[in-house]
Amino acid sequence: MKLLSQLRRLVEDPLPALVIELSAGGMAYAAGGRNVETGFVPFPPEVLSVTPVRDNVVRPDVLEREAARLAHSAGRKRREAALILPDYCARIAVLDFESFPSDR
Repeated sequence: MKLLSQLRRLVEDPLPALVIELSAGGMAYAAGGRNVETGFVPFPPEVLSVTPVRDNVVRPDVLEREAARLAHSAGRKRREAALILPDYCARIAVLDFESFPSDR
C-alpha cells in the first residue's frame, strides 16, 4: 500500500491553495487547507462583461487589484490557484461553409 500511495502522489495533481470563480458580479473563492474559507468579493459595475463577442475584462486594474488582495489574504506559502471562467467567455462555434460569403 505504501508503494501505491507514493505512485499516486507522483501522478495526481495537488489541490490548489486558492480557487476563484469569476462572474460579472464579482469573485467567489475558496481557500483550501485545514480550514476551508469561502466567500464572495463583489465588483463595482462594468469590471467584467461576460460575452463571446467583445473583451471580457473591461477594467483590468480593478480585477488585478481584487485578485491580488484575495491571494494575499489567503496567506498561503503555496501560490497555486485555479481560475474558473464564465461559460460565455470561451464559447466556440465551428461553422461549416460550402463557400465563404462574399461580404463581411
